[in-house]
Amino acid sequence: MLIDQQNASVNELMDAYLQYNPTRNRALDMTPLFRHLDEDFLTARLDDDRINARPTFHYRLPNSTPEIPGWYLSQSWRAWCVVEKLAEDPDRLQRFASQWQTYQARSINLEDPPWFEELDRLQDALSSG
Repeated sequence: MLIDQQNASVNELMDAYLQYNPTRNRALDMTPLFRHLDEDFLTARLDDDRINARPTFHYRLPNSTPEIPGWYLSQSWRAWCVVEKLAEDPDRLQRFASQWQTYQARSINLEDPPWFEELDRLQDALSSG
């Protein structure tokens, strides 16, 4: 389901989110906000008593693994900085989304570098710009 971003209703947004994100295990979990906005609508599609209705975004903190050599909190922080910069630049976000879709379209991709390397390049470019 593709949504016209200019004319999307809250219920259309919730439907699309739950169709493509049928889990609460995301860095940004929108389900508490959706339950706050329309509890009946959400619970008809995702019945999970752990979701508490509240008028806010629910950010999950990054996993902490200080016991792993080379792990730094700055790695997760940089990823959030990329998200924020992409949110400010719709054209760049669209280009990046298109690149991701092209990458994902190849079921077996042995020629391109792994996508996390592309994310690293993007983080570096956005951090310096």
